Amino acid sequence: MKLAFILLAFIPFFSGYSQDSIASCIAYWKLGETKIYSIVHEKNTIDSVGKNSTFKFGYEAWVTVIDSAAKSYTIKWVFHLPKQATITPALSDSLPVYNGMSMIFRITNLGGFIELLNWEEVRDSYIRMMELSLPKKMDSTAAAILQSSKNLFHSKEMVESALIQEIQLFQIPYGYKFSIVEATAKTEIPNPFGGDPFPAVQTFKLTELDPKKDEFTLAFDMRIDKGNLKGMIDSLVKKMNIKEGQEMQAAKEQIGSFDLHDFSEYHFIKSSGCIRRLYYKRTTVLAGATRTDAYTITLKDQ
Repeated sequence: MKLAFILLAFIPFFSGYSQDSIASCIAYWKLGETKIYSIVHEKNTIDSVGKNSTFKFGYEAWVTVIDSAAKSYTIKWVFHLPKQATITPALSDSLPVYNGMSMIFRITNLGGFIELLNWEEVRDSYIRMMELSLPKKMDSTAAAILQSSKNLFHSKEMVESALIQEIQLFQIPYGYKFSIVEATAKTEIPNPFGGDPFPAVQTFKLTELDPKKDEFTLAFDMRIDKGNLKGMIDSLVKKMNIKEGQEMQAAKEQIGSFDLHDFSEYHFIKSSGCIRRLYYKRTTVLAGATRTDAYTITLKDQ
């Protein structure tokens, strides 16, 4: 799932503000440097009748600078399962694939994401996890799901957009300056029903900035622009070939109930440009069910 953040060229935009009201997101990496982050991924679903289901998984990312050039760095993330990790029986076969799985990618000299280098290796690891989570004797439905997933991730762009969520989240602010004055930008989010993406509005600002402290906090907030959805909903329902009447009205109400809200908060160390803590939460509402998907990424003391 690729984030819908579309950042503007904030550096010239904020150039008129006092230096005490802006902060730069720049990573001062050094070749060979390694940092360890703990990651907690949580999912929660409350269905239309109030039934609650929760998934929580913790692991570590060892982040190392493996190459340095004039205008870019090559970064390697290696995932590790903590020794004390508790894995549910349903996931016990597939999650160990995380242990030692690596993601190698390039960033700009300011920290902006460029490309995933070992995308085929990453794709194969996730497909292996899926294979291990499915029954050994698969029926035609399970086999079709597996083949569909393999076909979906046939390109580097698809793998970058869907399978490296932690890295995409981590790198988003790098290469930009932000202000204590809230800024707003129009953006788009993928359409879960197919078709054109949904319009959305995103705001961003520094929520904590003290010149005397070696830290600052940056927050992003994005919500679907429901005021501009009606035309898209009518068009989408027509494409579904649904007959006029109650069935069409029900489809419109279900799609019209769709709501999405993203919130991200970054705590930065100014002197190093490192993220001390990152929290991201996506809340989706559809047909009476509420789903949340959250990541907490925290720098460990070394």
